[in-house]
Amino acid sequence: MMKRAILFEIREFSLFDGPGIRTTVFLKGCPLRCVWCHNPEGQAFAPQLLYNARQCTHCGACEKVCTHEKCVACGACAKVCAFRARRLCGFEMDEKTLTEKLLRNADVFRQDGGVTFSGGEPLAQADFVHAVSARLKEYAVHVAIETSGYVSEENYRKGIALADLVFQDWKHPDPEAHRRYTGGDLEIVLKNMAILAESGKPFVIRVPLIPSINDSPACMEAFAEKLEKMPNLLRVEMLPYHLTAGAKYHLLGQTYRPPFDENAPLSVDISPFTQRKIDCHVF
Repeated sequence: MMKRAILFEIREFSLFDGPGIRTTVFLKGCPLRCVWCHNPEGQAFAPQLLYNARQCTHCGACEKVCTHEKCVACGACAKVCAFRARRLCGFEMDEKTLTEKLLRNADVFRQDGGVTFSGGEPLAQADFVHAVSARLKEYAVHVAIETSGYVSEENYRKGIALADLVFQDWKHPDPEAHRRYTGGDLEIVLKNMAILAESGKPFVIRVPLIPSINDSPACMEAFAEKLEKMPNLLRVEMLPYHLTAGAKYHLLGQTYRPPFDENAPLSVDISPFTQRKIDCHVF
C-alpha cells in the first residue's frame, strides 16, 4: 500500500540541513512541546489554518465560501484570500508524488547535496520516511534525517535505516529538566542515541542553546561527558536561541510566553568538549 504523510513545507535550496544544496521536507506533527519551539505550526499532526490579522482587510471573501460553524481547516477560505491573511498549513502527500517532486533535482543532489527529512518530528511518520528514502536511494540521492529521538525504538530504527547522515537533537542532559521543558522522557531519547551510535551511521548532535535552561557549565559538562568516545559522532552543533522564536504563535491564535528571559546572555563554554577532543561548533 502506498505510504502517505502530512507535511507542512518542502524547502528547496537549503544550506544548513546537511552537506551541499538540499531539499528539506518538513513533516507535520511532534510529540514534544519544547517551550522554545520556533515551529509551532509543526506540532499538530493535522492541517491547521494560520491567520494573520495584520494582513486581513476584512473583505468578506472567506465568509462567503465557509460552510462550517467551526473551522475544520478545509482550506476553502485560504484559497480565496487575496492578501494571504489565511493560509492552510499542512497537506497530505503520498510517497510516489513526493519522490517524483524531489527527483527533479536528482542531478544536482548527486553532484553535491541531497534530501533532508525534518519536522515536527519526521520519525513519528517513520514508515513514510523509510518508503521515500528507499526510492531516493535507488537514484543514489544522499538522505539525511533530523530527529528529536523521541519516538519508539521501532520507528527510530526504521527511520534511520536508509539515512546517510543523522542530525540528532538533544535538548537537556537532566531527565527532570528535559521533561519540564519539553514534555518528554529523556530516557527514550538516550536509548535511541545509543542505537544510533551502534548503527555505524555518521551523526551530528544538535543542541538548542536556551538561556538559563541548558547553557550552564554543568549542562555543558554533562553533554560532553555523555558524548565522549561515542562512535561515529562527527561533531556537536550548538544552536543559540534566537529572538524570533515566538514569531509564528499569533498565526495559530496562541501567545508565546517562554519561562525564561529571552534577552539573557547565553553562557557558551565549549571547553568540556574541546578537552575531550570532541569537535564542537557554536553557530
